[in-house]
Amino acid sequence: MIIIYKQTNQNKNSIFKNNNMKHLLLLITICCFTLSSQAQEASKYEQAMGKNLMAYKLAETPEQYIACANKFDQIGEIERERWAPLYYGYISKIMAAFATKDGDKSDEILDAAKSHFETNLPTENEEVKSAQMQSEIMALKSMAASAKLQVAPMQRGQKYGPMATKLLQESLKENPNNPRAMYLMGQNLYYTPPMWGGDKKKAMELMQKAKQIIANGENLEYKFAPSWGKEAIDEFMTNVEKNDDKED
Repeated sequence: MIIIYKQTNQNKNSIFKNNNMKHLLLLITICCFTLSSQAQEASKYEQAMGKNLMAYKLAETPEQYIACANKFDQIGEIERERWAPLYYGYISKIMAAFATKDGDKSDEILDAAKSHFETNLPTENEEVKSAQMQSEIMALKSMAASAKLQVAPMQRGQKYGPMATKLLQESLKENPNNPRAMYLMGQNLYYTPPMWGGDKKKAMELMQKAKQIIANGENLEYKFAPSWGKEAIDEFMTNVEKNDDKED
């Protein structure tokens, strides 16, 4: 009888161990499935962003920029905790406004874009709170202010000129080596009359510095972190050289 009792206990222990093993395997399976699903979702997000970023780089007309912005907004509706769709959606709309000849339409685009960006930006996201991204966001807002100014420069210069400059100063305070902020600041300094604080020499120095930072390779910490600027700087400097040749 004693032997039978011991065998029964062993059987119970064996069953207990088997059940534990089954539970462990089930947990591992669930974890693997969850990680696989997350990886697939991340892959879909990255593929969608990558495809639309290529379309953005090729865009030239207001309609093309708006089409890109709409795609970014669609991604943002699904990926509400991510900042990248909002950033690139906003910059697409700003570029559409710059390319739009109708001042009223430009204002309409910019006002709606600003509201959408500020309402939906995940401000508690750790990446958004970083100095790198705060600098990029300030530079982006400065672009929007410049777009508002271009609609009616004489009437809006006193409001949006200082606003754009202040935002860029804040951007460079967060990240003194942000080449996009340098480019935008240089552009503002170059085209602003000296009596209002413009300085062409300083503008070109900023452009050269921004160009060098990009050439050396930026330390971009986050996926889809803004890295644009090289083409814009090259185009700006080429135009300046052409104008200088004409004046000579």
